[in-house]
Amino acid sequence: MLQKLFRRQTTPATPAALVVLGSSSSETFDYIFGDNEQYFPYWAGGWSARGLRKPEHEAYLNTIMADVPRDANILLNFGCADIAFTARHMAARKGVYDFARILDEAAEGIATCRRVLNRMGFRNVHAVFVSPMIPLPQTYWDRLDPIRQLPNRMMGRMYYDLFQRVAAMMPTIDAFDDLANVEDGSYLLKPRFKKQRQDHHADYVKIQHIVYRRLTAIPRMLPPRPQPFAREYPHARAPIKELIAAGTTRPRTCR
Repeated sequence: MLQKLFRRQTTPATPAALVVLGSSSSETFDYIFGDNEQYFPYWAGGWSARGLRKPEHEAYLNTIMADVPRDANILLNFGCADIAFTARHMAARKGVYDFARILDEAAEGIATCRRVLNRMGFRNVHAVFVSPMIPLPQTYWDRLDPIRQLPNRMMGRMYYDLFQRVAAMMPTIDAFDDLANVEDGSYLLKPRFKKQRQDHHADYVKIQHIVYRRLTAIPRMLPPRPQPFAREYPHARAPIKELIAAGTTRPRTCR
């Protein structure tokens, strides 16, 4: 099915380079595009949208994007880290319950990132929302950090609400109708797209054809790998704090 669907895509005569900036859910694009020299997987673990408002993030973007062709398509895949991690930390450790403010700051961070890229000469910048929140038990989050997580339905709605805020500010691609439970108003990932061994990321093999179909709305989109990737491979950690400190991008782990 995947092979047939990928082959139906019309390949642009002159595809543009593609840059992905965002948090760890951006690994889905590695599965779609693979080790293509025109694909720049500049995502990082824990990269929050709210962090994009800080001067050190602007400086980092200026460093890593310096040699990227200015006609590249750029995808901003942010928000998951803010909702799954930042929001609960601020609630549990600081007593913050103004979640609307957190979303406003995340949306402003994404808009700020776009403005920084525009000033550098990049014009083809899109936000993407292709990683609906996944319902997981508290025991899962305890293994990562023993802080109470927000309710699953609340996180699902927060991610969708962030999408709505950002879509009102800039060009935006989403896949909620395909990937999320929109009928019950939770906007959580549909069960069939979960990994067999669940974590807070979707099964990239299962969603790759859906995500790529959405991306074809962008002119000169890079074509996918010749054959769709059919198995999961180990995730390689590359936290944003470490990359900023080193002034470099994550190691290239595309297969």
